[in-house]
Amino acid sequence: LALVGESVSVREFTEPQERKAYDAPRWLPTDRPVQIGEIVEPYALEASGQYPEAIRIPFRLPPDLFTWRGDGMKLHLKYRYTPTIGTKSTLNVNSNGEFVSAVPLQATGEDQAAADRINLPFAAQTDSVNSATVYVPEYKFGAENTLMLQYYFERKKEGPCRDVVLDNLRGSIDQDSTLDLSAYPHYTHLPNLALFANGGFPFSKYADLAQTAIIVPDSVGAKDVEALLTVMGRIGNATGMPAYRFKFGRASDVAQFSDFDILVIGSGANQPLLEQWADYMPITVSGGVTRLRVVGPVERIRARWEDRDIDAATEHAGRVILQAGRSLAVMMSFESPMSSGRTVVVITAGDGDRLAELAGVLTDPGKTQFLRDDLVLLNGDEINHYQMGSRYTVGKLPVFMALRWWFAQQPVVLAFIALFAALIVALVLYRTLRRMAVVRKNPGQ
Repeated sequence: LALVGESVSVREFTEPQERKAYDAPRWLPTDRPVQIGEIVEPYALEASGQYPEAIRIPFRLPPDLFTWRGDGMKLHLKYRYTPTIGTKSTLNVNSNGEFVSAVPLQATGEDQAAADRINLPFAAQTDSVNSATVYVPEYKFGAENTLMLQYYFERKKEGPCRDVVLDNLRGSIDQDSTLDLSAYPHYTHLPNLALFANGGFPFSKYADLAQTAIIVPDSVGAKDVEALLTVMGRIGNATGMPAYRFKFGRASDVAQFSDFDILVIGSGANQPLLEQWADYMPITVSGGVTRLRVVGPVERIRARWEDRDIDAATEHAGRVILQAGRSLAVMMSFESPMSSGRTVVVITAGDGDRLAELAGVLTDPGKTQFLRDDLVLLNGDEINHYQMGSRYTVGKLPVFMALRWWFAQQPVVLAFIALFAALIVALVLYRTLRRMAVVRKNPGQ
């Protein structure tokens, strides 16, 4: 109410406390089971009528969850429903529009309920609270999700001329039902612009952007500021927290941000960092000219090992660059030259209008799906993405899971280990059987 008029004086301001990693208000905590009542209001967990609307539970997750060979997201449901229903009634569980499971609803008639009350006056089989555990597969959830719980009621048939249609069918989900992702560690491969486009990662690891540095051009223009505010707004939308702890500087200040994830914004004409870090980028921008970085023999061998067709990617990207000319807009990501495990994301274009347009792509859900890998080229309305460089890992896995993952990525090494183990077993068996044969031939020795 105090924000009226052209200006307001803030006489006292207390800076909020520093955030912890992965505690963004809009992200579901992954270190404990989360009650559904923490996500949605109680009234949103009710359904009524013979064809009730689905109960929707929207939630967001950190983009770097490692879900490899997991059981899935554990959903422990506690639910209630009108007992006088048919045997085909179900509670269907859907994730992001995809079917997951159907929980059968037990049909109980009045006669059976009366018998239960007579036989067990203090307990009954028609308990109003039911429970079920459903595991949502990892490929059915991502950074932004909607869990849909749909009651399907079949009326119990009493017979000809005995059915009375009453609008008394009800179903609800208890607030203490839980979603549990605590089995999944934070571990992922970067660079991957899909994580940045969908969840602002890795900058959003700290919701206040406490470990982020933003490098702007030496001469900042209105379009540079527009692009910067668009990106900051997109990250804030993903986390539910305004960005207020990031560091701000120009290319000459970058050395002091060695232990930060860095966001670089600007065109090649006014952003010296694009030329300074040209050897680390998939594309170099210098003097208004855009070129693909030459891929060396070692990188080609590594690309073949990682099953990447680097030649096809280079050829296609080269054609796009030639066609676009100065209207080309580029988004790319790579490991920081100053610190391993830190990430640089660059948003650049030939002019300010294209720069602002590329930043605006982050706010369009229909286009963000094409922002992935480590290089994105915007030519007109056409978006192309490429994996030009090798990836590195961020995060940490439990020891046993890390061993399983490493061996899964090294089939040749695993084959040699299995062969060596087989040879050891064969040698031990050979010596044992030989000793037994000698004993049989010479029982007295």
